[in-house]
Amino acid sequence: MNNGKQKKVQKLKGSKVKGGKRKAALSVPTNIVEGCGRQGKKELRQFVNIALGSLAETEYLIDFSLRLEYFNEKIHKKLQNLRQEVGNLLWNFYRSL
Repeated sequence: MNNGKQKKVQKLKGSKVKGGKRKAALSVPTNIVEGCGRQGKKELRQFVNIALGSLAETEYLIDFSLRLEYFNEKIHKKLQNLRQEVGNLLWNFYRSL
């Protein structure tokens, strides 16, 4: 594959990973909101559980992006710290239901 095609393929892969990170990260709060709009704690708990799964997906995509060198270690660390903080809050919320 020539250099121009390689750059296009890399750019396409990067945009798909970036889009995947956005989708996974946005599905965390949207699942919580959807659960709040449902009837009862049982349904809310189910949607918070789904949000926890989306957060796990986000963690994987953050690590994957680092391996592909889409950002540096400093940014990775900030994102992981934020993900950990959100995860702790979300897990405590889940356990309280």
